[in-house]
Amino acid sequence: MIGLTHVRRPVVFSHPLATRHNLAWVYSFLFWTGSFLALFIILNVASYFVFQRVSMPNTNLFGKNYNFVPYADLETDVNKHLASESVTVTYGKKSAELSYKDLGLTFDSERTFEFADQRTLWNIPLVQLMFSSSTQIRPAYEIDKQQMQKSLAKLITEVNKPAKSSELIFPFTADGEFVITKSAPGQLMNSEIAAEQFLLSLQTLDYSAKSVEIKPKHLTPAVVEADLRDKLDLAEEIVQEAVVVTDAKGKKITTIQPVTFIHLMGSDGDEIVAKKDLLQRYIREELSRYFYTETIAKRIDGGRVTAAGKDGVGLDEDQAYQILSEALVNPDVRKVSLNTKKIKAPVVKDGVYPKTDEGLAALLRDFDNGKYAEYNLIVSEMKPGGLFASQDATPIIIPASTYKAFIAYAALKSIERGEMTLDTMTNHGTVRDCMYEMIHVSTDHCAISIQDYMGWKKVDKMIYEAGFVDTKINNEGFGAEKYTTALDEYRLFRGLYDGSLLNKEHTKHLLDLFKNQMWRSGLPAGSAPAVVADKIGFYALREHDNGIVYAAKGDYIVIAMSYKGSFGEISQLARQVYQFFGN
Repeated sequence: MIGLTHVRRPVVFSHPLATRHNLAWVYSFLFWTGSFLALFIILNVASYFVFQRVSMPNTNLFGKNYNFVPYADLETDVNKHLASESVTVTYGKKSAELSYKDLGLTFDSERTFEFADQRTLWNIPLVQLMFSSSTQIRPAYEIDKQQMQKSLAKLITEVNKPAKSSELIFPFTADGEFVITKSAPGQLMNSEIAAEQFLLSLQTLDYSAKSVEIKPKHLTPAVVEADLRDKLDLAEEIVQEAVVVTDAKGKKITTIQPVTFIHLMGSDGDEIVAKKDLLQRYIREELSRYFYTETIAKRIDGGRVTAAGKDGVGLDEDQAYQILSEALVNPDVRKVSLNTKKIKAPVVKDGVYPKTDEGLAALLRDFDNGKYAEYNLIVSEMKPGGLFASQDATPIIIPASTYKAFIAYAALKSIERGEMTLDTMTNHGTVRDCMYEMIHVSTDHCAISIQDYMGWKKVDKMIYEAGFVDTKINNEGFGAEKYTTALDEYRLFRGLYDGSLLNKEHTKHLLDLFKNQMWRSGLPAGSAPAVVADKIGFYALREHDNGIVYAAKGDYIVIAMSYKGSFGEISQLARQVYQFFGN
């Protein structure tokens, strides 16, 4: 017989009142909670308006707590505090204790308390009291920067040392050694920078700093040696081959040799470039002559046209610059084609030449055409983009004693290389004494003594490497002559004026010798009262005077070399040029 098991089930009593009782308790809880929150909000909102312009509980300013203090009283207390506050400012080994007043800092209560009144749920009075929270107020200041800079200027030492970037220096010759100059950081400090640093330090520490250190601003070089090392191979490749120049039809006009364009190259940042001012000058003063067909001036005298004039042709210099500036730095481009353009004839009215290149060229032509002598002439303003004109500037001529200027350059360059000094003895005295005599008096034996000491071939090599490619001083041998061109003589004086040939000390030394040489009847006489640094030469019917005129309306160079000419005529030309430039 199978037994049966009885399972007892729980008895659940259900009463309608039990459910209602639970809901009532819930409703009661919600009612009282809501009422409490509503009251809390009402009280806090009320306190927000009640405590306007009064500090919150536990308001912290300068490390001090303020509870329900009117802002006016708080401002008074703060100003008393600031009157005794000072900051120790350190600059290197110097330091000074400066008050907030000295530093031009005035407590700005309006901006400070405006921030304090921007309250949220957590910084209204009752919340702060319940949770013991605090309001941290960051003070605001009116800043008198001029006063701050004035006070800090007494402490600091102004520094203005620019950072020095590395440069790639091209050698004088294609087989020479390229040099990368060392970079160096710079420093900058003035009262403005000091004030900026001081304020930044104070603001970073919420104006609680007791001491602030000021340091010169560090300047980082834009280019360092490593940036240029990978350019050395390109630089060496650039100067290995000449650049052939043709006209628009492809006809070869000339060739620019590396010994010429190497002087136009350099680095700009971390790139190899053709230097803009040097390239533009080369195009204008040297390359353009291969494309030039001279103009004939139109002349008007007394209102009547006495000569019709004729336009000429010249190199398009802007286009030439664009092409050559790219071609010279690209070893794969060794042939360029350049265009010409029409040059309008100048108009000479009643003997007055227009202030243009063509007007200056007309003046030189008129001077040359009216003389029995043969002249080789160049006149060039020294200011950027200044006027330039030449007349027969490239024929080979005998330099007479102007060759001594080239020897003086070579001697000073040799001194800079450490190969000798001004006190080195030659067989006619020291180099210093011989340079004075060969420039001031223009004697030959001192020039020859320096050449003998340095070596005649070496002097010629140095002159050639400096870009004077048409000048030869070594005339050893019976019947041989020295030779040069007006253009090379111009290059020498231009390089001295620019400071590109010698350092400052030696450039000044040589120019001072030129300014004080004893022969003054040519350029100096015609350019008076301007100061003139010139070198003369007279030998075998040749009279030359080349130099720099430091005139009131701007400096310029005059190269006047003649065969059967005279210093008197050169003086006349100098006066005409002096007046042409408005002196």
